[in-house]
Amino acid sequence: MSRKVGLPRILVIDDQFGRETANKNQDRLNFCRSHRLIEVTGKSGDASSELSIRDPIAEAVFFRGQLPVRASVGDFVYNDLDGILSLLAPEPGVDNSYRIPWALVLLDLCFYTGSVTAESEALRGPGMPEGVAGDEQPQTLFGLEILVELTERFPETPIAILSSVPQWQVKDEYIHRGAVGFLPKGGIGGPELLEDYLFDHALVPDFEGEVVGHSKALLRCLRVARRSTIHDRPVLIRGERGTGKELLANYIHRQRSRSGTVPFVRLNCGQFSDPNMAFSALFGHKKGAFTGADSNRMGAVQSASAGLLFLDEIGNLPLPVQAGLHRLLQEGEYSPLGAEETATRDFSAKLLAATNTDLEGLTLKDPPQFFPDLLDRLKLGDVVYLPSLRDRLEDLPDLTLEFVRQAERELPGAFQGREIAPEVFDLLTSYDWPGNIRELGACIRRAVSAYKHIEILTARCIEPLAGGVSRPRGASTPGSLQAGEAQELQSLRRNCPDFVYDALNPRELTARLPEIQNRHQQEMADYLSAVLQATSRPSPDHPEGEILLHPAAKLMTGDRSISASEAADLFKRLLRPLEKAADATLFTPWLQNALARAVKIRPSRPPEE
Repeated sequence: MSRKVGLPRILVIDDQFGRETANKNQDRLNFCRSHRLIEVTGKSGDASSELSIRDPIAEAVFFRGQLPVRASVGDFVYNDLDGILSLLAPEPGVDNSYRIPWALVLLDLCFYTGSVTAESEALRGPGMPEGVAGDEQPQTLFGLEILVELTERFPETPIAILSSVPQWQVKDEYIHRGAVGFLPKGGIGGPELLEDYLFDHALVPDFEGEVVGHSKALLRCLRVARRSTIHDRPVLIRGERGTGKELLANYIHRQRSRSGTVPFVRLNCGQFSDPNMAFSALFGHKKGAFTGADSNRMGAVQSASAGLLFLDEIGNLPLPVQAGLHRLLQEGEYSPLGAEETATRDFSAKLLAATNTDLEGLTLKDPPQFFPDLLDRLKLGDVVYLPSLRDRLEDLPDLTLEFVRQAERELPGAFQGREIAPEVFDLLTSYDWPGNIRELGACIRRAVSAYKHIEILTARCIEPLAGGVSRPRGASTPGSLQAGEAQELQSLRRNCPDFVYDALNPRELTARLPEIQNRHQQEMADYLSAVLQATSRPSPDHPEGEILLHPAAKLMTGDRSISASEAADLFKRLLRPLEKAADATLFTPWLQNALARAVKIRPSRPPEE
């Protein structure tokens, strides 16, 4: 299971703070104290520190980025790029699915190399070398070389520069190489700036534990959600049913109200069939506005004043009410039902709307079932996409454990603290879960209810409930290969290598290269197109199917550990020849879009390409 954390964990790569010394590294201690960091270098389990840090910002692991890590007079210090890369790379032969990514990397620019002398130690501190030509030159700074490698290999890891080099000297270099900011050593406001970098850029879980999970797909979603709190524009939350859109709305509310308590008002737009009732629930009404309106009513908009208003299932809002909501977002004012037209009130809340509906499709119907102008307004701020459970299977064990514990607490007489057998996770990950987290939760609750006295939850407890679980992953779906087709494909792959070329005479081999290349490219184009379509997923913005390179690469290779950046590199290598093929028809729109997406993810070419 994942490590229980309460603070983001950052990696500090710095020759001064990262060096190990015979006594305490006083520079490191001072930096931790001034920036409210708990040092956990070389420690496992719960964080600990020799410093008592009040209101800490993060845990910090320090790394010198050089060898030897502990140097003495007479030693020669040299830079260790491979050692740095190993800190971020997955551990070979180990299940890395529960490895929480670094929330942020703080990277020094100037790394001093050369011999350690008594004079260099007196000048720079214990274990510090005298330096060689180029260590301090902006064009040859080792920190910039590290930055290039890290942004190329680990594009999702945010990196901020930590340096005493004047920012103006290197801002062009570090900005164009992908750093998210600059933290001056010893600068005023360092802790506040570090907090801002973590809030805006870090991949961190919900430390309060309400939104369960640590997969990168979820962490990216939470990062966008946090960024949406810094302005008052509307936010549209999109995701399949059962993905937890209300939980995400509550997460946004908690992030927005970190410095105090503000109202959070929820309204489900799908519960009203009568437009008057929906209008009244949203904007309020005056006494006598309609039959049964015996008194004035305050609506959700007014209740959320100076806070946050969450409208779930926004696609079900009746058209007359949509017009009022558009006015609210466009002009910042509204009128209760039955009030004089001039009796307007100001709107002072942030609006969140959520849907699993194809709103774009509704705007195109004749007549439109959703106002296009309202949709534009809802998307004016941020659009936050909640990943499906299929796209965050790394979170399934944590979610399962959470649902088991909830069920135990809610069920009288249930055994508390039961174990979960490993084969349970194997079984659960073999399904597609169209109902997502809500469906998983219902399945686990039924299992605990049916076997409430057992001490170990096994696959046997889940299997009888398969009727309540979705179809197995890989089962036949419309557009997928049927059994006969799969056998034909298998036969093709089996028989092609059996063709014997050395039995042919030279005439049969002459000028056949273009034909062989075309046959190979045709097969590759057909295979890649089939894989992309098989793993595509309809979305509101792509009703015909959105290209998903990462799942496609996993399907092709059979390697579930392949990273998103590796998937992009793979598609670039496979699609470049098809882009340049003599037969232009091979490079279908599916393949064109896949290559464009791969290049967007990985703009520069990998060395082997």
